[in-house]
Amino acid sequence: MTTRIGFLVIIALVISSFPKAGWAQIGNAARLRLRALRFSSLHQLHERDDRAAREAIDALAESSEPVEAIILGDESSVVRLGRLVAAEAGGDQWAGMDAKVAVAAATIRYIKKTLNVAQVQAKDVDTLLAKQPWFVSSYQDSNRYLYTKDAAWLRANGFASALVAAVRALSGSDPSNGADHWYDSSISNPYPGKNIITARLSSGAKTIVFYKFKPGYQ
Repeated sequence: MTTRIGFLVIIALVISSFPKAGWAQIGNAARLRLRALRFSSLHQLHERDDRAAREAIDALAESSEPVEAIILGDESSVVRLGRLVAAEAGGDQWAGMDAKVAVAAATIRYIKKTLNVAQVQAKDVDTLLAKQPWFVSSYQDSNRYLYTKDAAWLRANGFASALVAAVRALSGSDPSNGADHWYDSSISNPYPGKNIITARLSSGAKTIVFYKFKPGYQ
């Protein structure tokens, strides 16, 4: 009994001597980790993408971006961007996670520039599609139905990697190397001489070419 009391006294002394700022840092890290894990429990990403999902969740927890603005359930910016990525870059059957993340990152950059926002939210993606529906060709073709689907449908129908890509891009990843537009390599460069190619990334059977305009051309 005496030994147990002594042990408890030692623990109390250690706790009382630890700087308050240190506990605050630990608490903040734990808070971010729990919120990131909340994303995992809410979305239960496809088993095939389990490793990629864990990496994305870890990146989100360590990111300086406000977690509250990202984790908002099926009406979140994650799902809005995930729909766009699914429609533009394909589903889980295609390799090329970098291409999917790049599509999300280029969209984020374009929205920030054109709508003058610091943090992209769901309503900003909606505004882009409403005011500039031509920005993504998939909004005009047979893939448009994907823009109406929620996270549960995307996971169940082979588009879980699009959600992972959205999380990574919102956490700061950008394989597009600064692009804010892209096109399928099956067509010619739509603005030859006016743009700078920043990346060429494979997404299954096709290659997506990412670019940004040269100064004075947009």
